Amino acid sequence: AQGKANADAAEKFISWAQYLHGTAEWRGSINISKKLMDMVLESNLQGLTSQLPAPLDKAASASVPLRFETRIPAARPERILLNYGNVMSMHLVRRKDGERSFIERGVVVFGADAGRPDKSGVWLSGLVKNFDFDQWRALLSEFDSTGHIDLAGIDLKFDTLDAFDRRFHDLHVNARAQGGSWQTVLDGSEIDGELIWQPQNKGKLIARLSNLTIPEALPEKSGQRTQKSQQKDFPALDVSADNFVLGDKALGKLEI
Repeated sequence: AQGKANADAAEKFISWAQYLHGTAEWRGSINISKKLMDMVLESNLQGLTSQLPAPLDKAASASVPLRFETRIPAARPERILLNYGNVMSMHLVRRKDGERSFIERGVVVFGADAGRPDKSGVWLSGLVKNFDFDQWRALLSEFDSTGHIDLAGIDLKFDTLDAFDRRFHDLHVNARAQGGSWQTVLDGSEIDGELIWQPQNKGKLIARLSNLTIPEALPEKSGQRTQKSQQKDFPALDVSADNFVLGDKALGKLEI
């Protein structure tokens, strides 16, 4: 089968489709055997504009191969595979429990192919050239998701990461969910050290850093930041840094 998908029409059924515009040709196939149903959809997405934040932004003229596949074996969990150019690949295992379905395990890899997931929870890894945490946080806060994804760990390297109106460079984030908290090691040009995030109540951030440089604030990105992205309730802080730099001023040791 083949056809042309209209992203503007999809907004009626998929809330985040409001950030996609235009049309793109697609082709698909469904193979059914006694033990397996395999459905594949493919498109080069040419003609489709994505206003999602980086790295999922896209111009209409750009051609990015997309391949989505779902495999449903008899009496086994469903497997969902997605490849988006050389930007991202994903392999999820979804299990049904009565009327409820959930992601049992999965891997999402940026800049490389995702292998078969072998650990519980969802794990993110790979290299991301540019990532705007502020925009993604604002976007995701707009949607109430009934699904639940058990994020278990992160091992990501960012060429640039925009967070809290600042830009950080060459940052490696290695984080694990442990006992209701997140244990994180940061290694980058502006920040080095360990973090513990405790989300209970309003949350608490514990940071022990050898180096912390707060870069100059980024200029406003016209129309992309909203008041929704501004945090209203601040978490409790327990932060220390051996070497604290604000802008271009070295201020010595920091303790909060």
